Amino acid sequence: MFHPFTLFPLLQGVTPCDGDVTCTNGCCRNSPCLNGGTCQEICEPASVRYNCSCPVPFFGKRCESHPRRSCQDYKTAGVKTSGLYTIEDDNSRTFQVYCDFHSEPGFAWNLVESFSLSNKHLFQSNVVFYDYADSSAVNGDAPNWQAYLIKRHFLVWLRDHSTHWRATCRYNTDGTVYRDYIRASFEDFDIVRVIPKVISSCRKYELVNIRGNECVNCTASTWYIKGTFPLSIDSSPFYRLGCDFDGSVSGDVIHNEDNFGYYQVLNPKFRCTASSEATTQFWIGGK
Repeated sequence: MFHPFTLFPLLQGVTPCDGDVTCTNGCCRNSPCLNGGTCQEICEPASVRYNCSCPVPFFGKRCESHPRRSCQDYKTAGVKTSGLYTIEDDNSRTFQVYCDFHSEPGFAWNLVESFSLSNKHLFQSNVVFYDYADSSAVNGDAPNWQAYLIKRHFLVWLRDHSTHWRATCRYNTDGTVYRDYIRASFEDFDIVRVIPKVISSCRKYELVNIRGNECVNCTASTWYIKGTFPLSIDSSPFYRLGCDFDGSVSGDVIHNEDNFGYYQVLNPKFRCTASSEATTQFWIGGK
């Protein structure tokens, strides 16, 4: 005799979702959420299965995606090769930046300016990081070593996602060398958002090295005002201004010597001004 019957699915280890009861379906057992995401199993609808709550700044079904807001984000995502990368801001505008991932432990750096001594005329007087129009950018969409200044709205974007800035000499040929090098935090010396009130003053740096003369966590005589001086350090004792850094100890200083940016009185023993092809770079970055 035929007896009608009803098939019931075999549900192993699954608790039905009734009211506010949390269901389990085993989908979180293998920890599908990446980058520290928290997994929550979902039974209804069955097609979803689980949800990942992602920590900032990760996103995606499994927290697998990471915004590329700066070179620091690329470094966090595991990128190790220095070079050109595409950055995206909150308005979905993209731009290219040269990223340095290796020169300082823990840091990633975004190149914002680079120029050869022969092209210094493009970067004097009216170009200061706290005030210039996008129209004054130099090859602003095409980072290069000989003549480049990023568009300012992208400069501000990178500054707001960074903690430090630095200047290097001849990075394109020598890499990062700590002879002829400066680094400061934006907290101590904000070159992008704060407008200087005087032409020159003692500014605080984490590191200053000029021709081998070096000081750490110290002040240096800095000149910086629109229309007169782009960012520059005068390493001669005459304009020391009572600051900590003394650029004359090595005995090869030149009177009124200009270092890092504004170049009128040149010392060939300073690597940024050693030849017409020597380059100066400014970077924004952080850990």
